Amino acid sequence: MGIFDFFKKDNSVHGNCKVGGSLFFGKYYFENEKDIRPIEWVVLESNRTELLLISKYCLDTVGYCGPSPEWGNASACIWENSYLRNWLNNDFYNRAFNKEEKQSIIETTIITDSSSDKMLHKNSIFILSEKQAITYFGESTARKGIPTPYAVSKGARLGWTDDTKEYTSWWLLPYVELTGGSPARMDYPCAVFQMGDTQYHGRNIGHTDFTVRPVIRIKK
Repeated sequence: MGIFDFFKKDNSVHGNCKVGGSLFFGKYYFENEKDIRPIEWVVLESNRTELLLISKYCLDTVGYCGPSPEWGNASACIWENSYLRNWLNNDFYNRAFNKEEKQSIIETTIITDSSSDKMLHKNSIFILSEKQAITYFGESTARKGIPTPYAVSKGARLGWTDDTKEYTSWWLLPYVELTGGSPARMDYPCAVFQMGDTQYHGRNIGHTDFTVRPVIRIKK
């Protein structure tokens, strides 16, 4: 059973599966924890059998390395060890999708420069890399993250100027500083900032007010 079988069960849910189009899949908090609505996704890639989707809005406020940043513990900020990966593939996954929807989600292998021994790590839910964010959203203005009211209520970091005050920062896969040392630094999570630019630096691990735009791959 594919995602379009789910759409047929609810005539209020419609999808445009062309790249740049949007569709609804799963449910999550929008205004508050009592207001649960269908999640709107933007289509990044589409082929005969699969869709690659990113949430249209920044859905929640989550620290990359946890509610209490693990300063100095670089291993905690490797993607496969990160609090954010665990949160996406457990808390968010189980809260946002029902049994049938989970059957349509395709596990995706993520490997970053920081992955231990280039191990393969499968993810039901993941986030974009910096390169992908720039590729899929060519202009910085297109990368600006709009938080849901729920994410704002959780403390989403908003801009401070007239042209950024409605936007927030959202996480990307970590950057590894090639210092020549061994091991390379792995405590540089990357993010899209309120202006739509991508930045990475060690201070990012301390931000528990950055948001997340989950990415999924699903069967058609």
